[in-house]
Amino acid sequence: MAKSLAECLQKIKNRVLSVKNKGKTCLVGITDPAIATYASFNEFGWVQSVTPKQQVYLSAHGAGEYTPKVGNALVNPPRPFMHATFLANAKKWQKAAKNAKKVLGIADPEQVLSLIGQKAVNDIQDTIKNAGNEITSFAERAPMTMRMYENQSAGKKKDGTGGVSGSKPLTLSGRMIASVHFEIEK
Repeated sequence: MAKSLAECLQKIKNRVLSVKNKGKTCLVGITDPAIATYASFNEFGWVQSVTPKQQVYLSAHGAGEYTPKVGNALVNPPRPFMHATFLANAKKWQKAAKNAKKVLGIADPEQVLSLIGQKAVNDIQDTIKNAGNEITSFAERAPMTMRMYENQSAGKKKDGTGGVSGSKPLTLSGRMIASVHFEIEK
């Protein structure tokens, strides 16, 4: 059954790190609402039929021979950067929170949660930067996307490290990586 965007966003919200300590909770996720919408499309993927208007747009923006025909499916594969990070690290984060006093001498619950929150943020950002982690690796950008970026960046310096010249997904502007934050809820 197809899920609405609201259900997908709620699913991401429910997957945020929820380490409770003395009545406080650490929440980790995308904080910018505009980026959260974009992030949910990447986390869960999407499929849609190409409309005549989209075909004209894609053709005008340099998709070239990769321009899909009207009615064909446009597919963005899931790139579950949040889910994969939580699967790979949640037990480590919980163990670190549990052992913070013994190992690091940190007894203040808010400091423990801040330490774990920052570690979770770093781990999510690494999953995005590396196009995956030990749980999964993400599909590279599609040939159509690469062709469009190539045409957009014609005459601009290309260093192959990301942005429009790299094939790694989720790294075009860096805004999504920068939008991963944590907060402590009381």
